[in-house]
Amino acid sequence: METRDLASDFLALLPASYSERELFFLLGSAFIAGLARGFSGFGAALIFMPLAGSIIGPRLAAPVLLIIDAITAIGLP
Repeated sequence: METRDLASDFLALLPASYSERELFFLLGSAFIAGLARGFSGFGAALIFMPLAGSIIGPRLAAPVLLIIDAITAIGLP
């Protein structure tokens, strides 16, 4: 499968009300927030919430951040 096919398959799973540009911005902001948390141990919410809140709204961004943090904290001792 080509990379473009994987990207289009992934985007097909997401709500149609958001454009590709908005979803990739959301993914990039989650990645940058994860990098900040990885280097400093905190600060993911300080980066992710304003950026994601501008795209998907704060009522949806907060649970998304909780899910992301829960998944990444599973492997911690």
